[in-house]
Amino acid sequence: MSDATSGKGSRAAWWRGRPWLRDGLAAWAVVTLLGSMIITRCVRLDLAEPPAPEHVAAAMAALRDAAAGRVPGDLGDAGRAALPGPVRVLLWHDGLPAFRQEFEAPTLGELTAQAAKALGEARVAGRFDGIDLEQARFHLSFVVADGAVLSWPVLAASASFVTTLDGVALRLADSTERLYPDDLLRARMYSAFLPLPGGQMKAGLDVPKAVESLWLGTHLPDETWDEQQPELRRFRTVELVERRGGLPERLIAGRVINPPPQTVDDYRAVALEGVRWLERMLQPNGRFQYDYDPLADSPFDFGYSLPRHSGSAYFLAFAHRKTGDAVAREAARRALDYVVERELRSCGEAPGRCVGQGSVVDAGSAALTAVAMAEYERGTGEGKYLEPLRQLTEFLCWLQEPDGDFVHMYDVSQNRRFPERLLYYSGEATLALVEAYRVLQDPALLDRIRAALDFLTTENWSFFGSAYFYGEEHWTCIASYEAFPEVQSDAYLEFCEGFAGFLREMQTEEGEPPFGYEGAYVVTPFLAPRTTPVAGRTEATVATYKLGEAMGRPNLVVLEQVRRSLSFLVRMRYAPDSSPLFQLPGKAAGGMPGGFDDPVVRIDYVQHAGNALLGGADVLADYELGPP
Repeated sequence: MSDATSGKGSRAAWWRGRPWLRDGLAAWAVVTLLGSMIITRCVRLDLAEPPAPEHVAAAMAALRDAAAGRVPGDLGDAGRAALPGPVRVLLWHDGLPAFRQEFEAPTLGELTAQAAKALGEARVAGRFDGIDLEQARFHLSFVVADGAVLSWPVLAASASFVTTLDGVALRLADSTERLYPDDLLRARMYSAFLPLPGGQMKAGLDVPKAVESLWLGTHLPDETWDEQQPELRRFRTVELVERRGGLPERLIAGRVINPPPQTVDDYRAVALEGVRWLERMLQPNGRFQYDYDPLADSPFDFGYSLPRHSGSAYFLAFAHRKTGDAVAREAARRALDYVVERELRSCGEAPGRCVGQGSVVDAGSAALTAVAMAEYERGTGEGKYLEPLRQLTEFLCWLQEPDGDFVHMYDVSQNRRFPERLLYYSGEATLALVEAYRVLQDPALLDRIRAALDFLTTENWSFFGSAYFYGEEHWTCIASYEAFPEVQSDAYLEFCEGFAGFLREMQTEEGEPPFGYEGAYVVTPFLAPRTTPVAGRTEATVATYKLGEAMGRPNLVVLEQVRRSLSFLVRMRYAPDSSPLFQLPGKAAGGMPGGFDDPVVRIDYVQHAGNALLGGADVLADYELGPP
């Protein structure tokens, strides 16, 4: 008996094999308890109204005159507009603030007069020398609400702030110091305190770091801390950035949110922009630059992931098959050639070939490489990758166990199959067998595909509470659709529709607080919406709708779910001029950020979003795109 199979057979072993599920449930319980405490203590903020955009535009024009050394123009009626609280004035140039100052004034006219004087002094002092003022953009932050937070324990304080929307203030006896949302975003203090299961993400504001930064900004000696009677508070702002030739634009999490899509052509256009972004990230050897941080105009994480490399190649090949785009085809070929030339290898006593260097290889790298090769062959018919596809398929079949599941990790040097189960890998391996069958037409694969899907949709989720909980099953549902009609079962559709229903309980509607954008999947109001869970889950719901339609049971509720989430993805995609915080906004164009709290673009963020958008365009066609 292999190590992989000997680890099964008891509930304890089941939990040990899936630490992400155990840890996830524990984290959910903690966040729920903590959240109820915080909501009880910190009631909803009452938001005041900032001046109208046209009035703000008049103020920004006057500030631009002052910065250029001209006499500011008259604001007219705009000057009498009341201000709800302090206002911070910024002038951005190449992603850095050339001017930054907070003002207290009763009206917009008084604010403009104070800021114009300060800008004139800065100009005389030479602070604008070497700056192209025509390219610089004014940014006004209007404080519209202020509220208390739980200051103890630190975990509760951390969760008291709405990520990317709330700023943090330190109220002292002599002054109030503030860090605005863009300050916290650039310093990466959001989603930075409480580690979440899996180790790749955190939640909550880094309150200790924020308080230290605020206190240092006062330039007061540490021994005066107690006499200053410090009080931690949160505040909400309305952020408006100058747009030449038009009204100021609203910033959320430091960037302009796109308008919602109007036609399915918008989906395809955004997906193809993602193709262009990935093509720009391809290096001469066919390896991608793994990610891009637009705040720093540099890579963010110098690691690499072969499953994500091959997943990106899969999207490029899929984009070519769906649209005929030549750039996607060439980029997919280059990315696949890299794997064939640098990473494809024999695996000791295992048959076929696997992917990856070192003594331990994983099923995910081999599976997604096979998926990408099959997609490329389905779209081109070249035959270029048929032989490596056969070899990878042989290795994956060898990893499959009698119950239909797959070994996820294999030690080549010791011929050892590890019992640990990793998120996604079984679904990826199942899809790889399905895609390989579509190209190779080997009937022996059908029984293996059936065994894998039966395991993933029934046996794998036969435990107490399984009717109320799901893992991340997008690969499972994609495979269930792609296997139809040769391999089919009502159980597959029921499982995927159950997964879609589970997700709908977390999906936001338009205008729903605190973020206000439909289509995101939000676990709690303390975690900012992220794009990749939306994209991956939309791949699943698209496949679920397609499977139901193919089986004569189309589900319009799932179709509406798809529409909502694709609307979120279109709005989140970076446009050529998305943010004044970016040093080179054009380099981010077409990319998909990690979420409101994560401006970094990573290759798999673009991959999942692109696949979801292209698949959604297939099923939405004539469907009404506007909110119901």
